[in-house]
Amino acid sequence: MHFIGDAAVVITNNSNIDPRINGYNFSNALPGDVILYDAKEYVWTGSNWRLLGDESSYAIKGSIKDIDIDAEAEIQ
Repeated sequence: MHFIGDAAVVITNNSNIDPRINGYNFSNALPGDVILYDAKEYVWTGSNWRLLGDESSYAIKGSIKDIDIDAEAEIQ
């Protein structure tokens, strides 16, 4: 995966639009190119932008508590 930059146009899941990022030639897009739009990360699959996640999908250090972990998780 390779971070490209912030998209200047609306990007949605499974779209194949040019993100219009300075210095990025979309006609040369490679699978694994990663862009940001509206606090969401998208990866180019070779044919479309696929949503990887957004800010709500990250765990922040200190935010996970024992109660959040399944009792049978067997974490050591």
